[in-house]
Amino acid sequence: MESYIYIIHDGENNVKVGKSDNPKKRVKSLQTGHPKNLEVLKTFSVPKNKVFKIEKECHRKLNTSYEKRGEWFHSVILWDVEIIIESIVEEHIL
Repeated sequence: MESYIYIIHDGENNVKVGKSDNPKKRVKSLQTGHPKNLEVLKTFSVPKNKVFKIEKECHRKLNTSYEKRGEWFHSVILWDVEIIIESIVEEHIL
């Protein structure tokens, strides 16, 4: 069974990286309490039994490069975040 690691952004270089079985539904639930328009930037399909470990590794790696407030990483370089997440996902599923 598959799950997803997602990158959601708010249009101002702030991102949330998380896990979900349905990223579109997740962004809708986050949008309710967020003043800016949220969009799923990218999703990565991962085995459900590895999604928690991959998410934790993504957060650990991003914490070394970017400021985090709550569940959001701030002032990120979007392509850098994509590359970091993609490399972690590939490492865990190949």
